Amino acid sequence: MSQANEITCHKCGKKKIKPNYKPNSTGLEFCSTECFYTWYETSSEQDKIDEGWVCGRPSLLKDRWQEFKDVILNERLYPQDLANRFDIKKTTAMWNRRKVLEENSIDSSKYNSEVKRENYIPKLSKETYLKCYRSGYWDFDKNKWVKARNDKELAKSLGASIPEFDRGRRYYKIKKAREDIPPGLDVKGKKFNLLRPVKLIRIDEQKKDLGKYLWLCKCDCGNECEKTSGSLKNHHHNSNIKNSCGCENKKHARWEALDINARHFSRIKCGAKKRGLEFDITPEFVDQLYKKQEKKSGISGKAIVMPGKVGVGSGLAQCPSDNKDNIASLDRIDSSKGYTIDNVWWISRRENSCKMDLSIEDVEQFFKDGYEYLKKSRKIRKAISKGVF
Repeated sequence: MSQANEITCHKCGKKKIKPNYKPNSTGLEFCSTECFYTWYETSSEQDKIDEGWVCGRPSLLKDRWQEFKDVILNERLYPQDLANRFDIKKTTAMWNRRKVLEENSIDSSKYNSEVKRENYIPKLSKETYLKCYRSGYWDFDKNKWVKARNDKELAKSLGASIPEFDRGRRYYKIKKAREDIPPGLDVKGKKFNLLRPVKLIRIDEQKKDLGKYLWLCKCDCGNECEKTSGSLKNHHHNSNIKNSCGCENKKHARWEALDINARHFSRIKCGAKKRGLEFDITPEFVDQLYKKQEKKSGISGKAIVMPGKVGVGSGLAQCPSDNKDNIASLDRIDSSKGYTIDNVWWISRRENSCKMDLSIEDVEQFFKDGYEYLKKSRKIRKAISKGVF
């Protein structure tokens, strides 16, 4: 160089003045980037070495070149960590690493991805994710389900970007939060027969599915009881009795001990109410009356049976007997009075249909006249059938 800031281009031979220029260690100067790349691409590796061009300081790795190659192929280090291990500059490490990758036909972009993945350290700790990044939960103080915050809200509250937050979650293998309320907690506000869940008492994680949620429930009768979500939702599969605090069970046990069923008695009571008749009898009374009559009609003495308890209908339409005329029917002895203790008895449905609103005296007179006229009545029927009457 003729002057401190004047250089001669190694490629084209032109001279150029560069202010504040510091000569490099190779001794090769270029007037422009185009000249350098033209020379670099057209020259072989041996020509570059012969001309004194040293790139990446390979001389520093001569003794440790094999070790350097093994580290590149077997480990995934950041360029600065690689440079620190071999006590070289970062640019030297990158240049030699690229050379090793080219010799072994390894894609540099995939290699860099592996380096980032294996050396990645999340900004947030795993404890931070487990503490704040969870699914919705039941707030016992507020007695309601609280939905989980989404990734955007959590990342903002923790001072991290959404991609960085999501990458850390995947690194720790933490599943995404579920927004849906679990099946056992969706019973609040609903009604199950006579019960309405009002407050969640506890969640027993040792139990499974719906059985781990225990609710305080209020019954229509005014009492309170504790029921699991499974007991509330699946009660109709296990019992024909309405779900209650136990009051319905007592009613059911009451009717189980009686021959008359609730539907039959309710029909009798409702019919009396519609017609404005007095009604002061109880299921226990009519059941005892039925047994005192030895389960026989009070008029004819024939055996009568109570309507069956199985089936849908008024009760009178259901009967375990093939002879429907033998169904027991509660009759008022004096049709002008109501259903009172001193005015009811059991007869058959057919007899009750015939009696209608007749008094018992009229019925007795009907039977008496019929019996006395029976012989003559038979002769008349016979003559009529022969056509000679």
